[in-house]
This record gives sequence, structure tokens and C-alpha cells, in this order.
Amino acid sequence: MRNSIVVFLLLICASASAQSDFIINTVTLCIAEGKYEDAERFLDSLLRVEPKNIDALMMKGNVLLNFAIMQTPAQNTITLEDETIYSEDLASLKNPTVLVPREQALKIEKLWKLCIDIDSGRLDIREGLCTVYGMADMKKELLDYLPVVAKAGKEKGNDFVYALMQYAQLLSDRGDKQGAYEAYKTIASLYPGLSSVWCQLASAYRDNGDMANAKLYADRAFAAPPDMSACGDALDIYAVLGEYTKVLPVLKTISRDSIFPVYPFYDGIYRYAHHDTTWRSKLIEYVRQFPTAPDSDVLYAASVYMLAPEFKDDYHDFIRLLSFANSDFYTGLVIDKAVHDHKDSIQPYLEQAKLMVDGHNYAKANAIYASIETKKMDAELQTVYEMEYAFSLYCAGAYAKAIAKFNKVNDPAFIVISGYFIGQCYLKSGNRPKAVNYFNGILNSKDESKYSYLSKLTMDKLAKK
Repeated sequence: MRNSIVVFLLLICASASAQSDFIINTVTLCIAEGKYEDAERFLDSLLRVEPKNIDALMMKGNVLLNFAIMQTPAQNTITLEDETIYSEDLASLKNPTVLVPREQALKIEKLWKLCIDIDSGRLDIREGLCTVYGMADMKKELLDYLPVVAKAGKEKGNDFVYALMQYAQLLSDRGDKQGAYEAYKTIASLYPGLSSVWCQLASAYRDNGDMANAKLYADRAFAAPPDMSACGDALDIYAVLGEYTKVLPVLKTISRDSIFPVYPFYDGIYRYAHHDTTWRSKLIEYVRQFPTAPDSDVLYAASVYMLAPEFKDDYHDFIRLLSFANSDFYTGLVIDKAVHDHKDSIQPYLEQAKLMVDGHNYAKANAIYASIETKKMDAELQTVYEMEYAFSLYCAGAYAKAIAKFNKVNDPAFIVISGYFIGQCYLKSGNRPKAVNYFNGILNSKDESKYSYLSKLTMDKLAKK
């Protein structure tokens, strides 16, 4: 009789599991095929019989969320990464950001909170709530719920912090920079011993061009033992600020737990950049760690190149060293040395300024561009200089100065790019009619570059206002 009961219980469990899979798979297929009404009817039929069927309630929320994502017009926010003159890539615009309507989010919240009332152990549903709050830019609800979901995920250990940080990014993706900052700070208060959250907060400020706060929170991050995998971006902040001496101790600490410590390499590069002849011994120390030459270690390749008899430490070698770049720390030091050693060459200054633009330190970038404004350049290099300086001014919000620079570009190959940015400068300065003239001019030119696409996107957004 006892054996019969065990078998019966196993059959019940198997049946429940099969029913759960059937509900989830059926609704998932409907969502994939866009059959939202069919999914609703199916779930409603289940809930009439069993009002507290947690799988049906959960999937009903999923139907509402996916329907909202499909029906809500994308924000199609244009970021500096989209606009950059250094790339033709439009990756972020290929996956447009949707702001889920608040009223729809509240319906989903009601369903999923009912699920949690039925089974308080459903961490996945709690995480789903955070996702909805982030996608609907419901900052207050997210900030209030983060401690709840962190407590529920306590058994997952400190790694759960990375799941929480993605919700801050959801706010940022929807243009809520302040909300993202507050979310990171809330998460940091829940995991006070981890440097990774402060590093992400520092990176968020850096990405928005706020270098003062970027430095403040990078300093706070490295007051605790840092994690290299989480703090790489924060290390780059110091490089863009020129504070290399703060990076070295961090790299030394991190390297202690590595099979092949990277610290000797970076110490050697630092010495090389500061004309300390002991740099060779440090690179030799790094290379000798490897019993055989590694196939794809860029630091090893750079070390071997610099230690070879053919290495003359001349302008050609400076250009070659840039190809080994793996971090702003390395690149920044190599460029700084080239600026010192090749004062009459324009390229090191342009590379240095570009590094600052990529690192969102626009004040430093514009100072570098201004410092070489009177240097002699041929026509081609002059065009590159004007374009890059103008873009940096645009990034910094100096729109009048950016317009003046873009207007100096006469090369036909750059007319569309210049026109796009002049249009954006006028738009951001509040002169919509002039902006529209520039965007229409680009659209009428039959140009097919990414700036035509961005111009069309901007005009579509203006038409909705």
C-alpha cells in the first residue's frame, strides 16, 4: 500500500509539471505568433476553473507585457554612440527601446503580485516585476522593490547583484539618468562590501559626461577590494583623467590571484611612458611567465614587439603600438608619451583627443583640440581636425561653437555629416525651423548614409510633437 501511495504522488507531481509546461508552451507559442487574443481566451478558460492557477496568472502578465511591447511605438532614442563620427554602426537603433505604458504595467503588477501572494518563493516573478518597473520607467516602484527582491534572492549570494543592476540600466535606456543613478545607489546600499556597483555607477556618470561624479564613485569603488571583471570601466575612468598612479595599485592587487599576473606588463608600460629605462625588465618579467607563447594574448604580443631588437621607439613604433590597445590605461600612456616625444606631429594629439571623446571627457578633448588649432595641416588633415573638434564640441553641448566648426568643412564627402550635426545643434538650441531645413536638405539629397537615417528618425519624432 505504501508503494502505491508513492507512485500516486509521483504521478500527481508529473501531472502538475506537465500541466505547467503545457500552459507555458501554449501561451509562448501564441505570443510568438502574435495571437494575443487566443492566448487570453485560453488563460481565461483556465482561470474560470482555477482562479489561483499561478502559471495561468503569470502567463497572463506575460501576454500583457508582450502585447504592450509590440503595440507601443518605439522611442528610438538617438544616442551619442549612434551619432559618433568614428563608426557607421547603428546597433542600438536596431533594437528600439519601448517605454511600456504605466497603465499596462500596473495591470501586470497586479497579476504578478497575486502570484507572489500564492507562492512567495517565486523569485522569477519578483524579478519580472523589477523588469516591468524598469521598462515602464516606474522609478519609485523599482526603488521600493529592489530591497524586497534582493532579500528574496539572498541565497544566490553576491552574484545576484548583477541581476539587480540590469534594472538600473533599463531606466537609463529610457532616458531616466537620475533614476538609474538612484537605482545603483540603492543596490550599493544593499551590497555594501561590493565594489562592482560603485564601479557601474561611476561608469554611468562617465557615459553621461559627468566626470566629477565618475571620479567620485570610482574612488569609492576602489576604497574596497576591487574585482577586475567588474571594474574595468572604472579603471578606464582614471586613465581618461590621467590619474594612472591610482590604477597601478589596483592592478597589482587584482594580479595576485591570477595565474599569469598582468601587473608587470602595465607597470612596464607606465615606466616606458615616463622614460624610465627599467621598463624592459618589467616586460621581460611578464613574458617569462609563459612556458609557451600564447596564441591570442595582446599584452604578450605587445611585449614581444617592444622587446625585439627592431623596436626603435620612433614614430612608426608609436603607430604600431596603438594596434595592441586593450585598455584606455595602455592606450593613454602610449599616446601621452608620443605627444611628449613628437610635439610637431598632429596625429598623437588627435589620438589623445579622440581617447578623451570616447571616454566622455569632453572638456579635456576640447582643450587638446584648441591647443593645436594654429598648427599647420594639409587640407585632408585639416578636414579631419575640424570634424573631430566639431563633434567633441557637440558632445559637450557647445552648440554655437560646434556649428562654426562644422561650417568650416568644405569637403563634399562630409557635407551630409556636417549638415546633420548642424541640424541637431540648432534643434538642441531651440531653433526648430533651421534644424528642419538642414534635415530636409539631407533627406532631399538622396544620400543613403546613417546620417540620412538619423535625419529621417529625427523628422519622424518631430512630426509626432
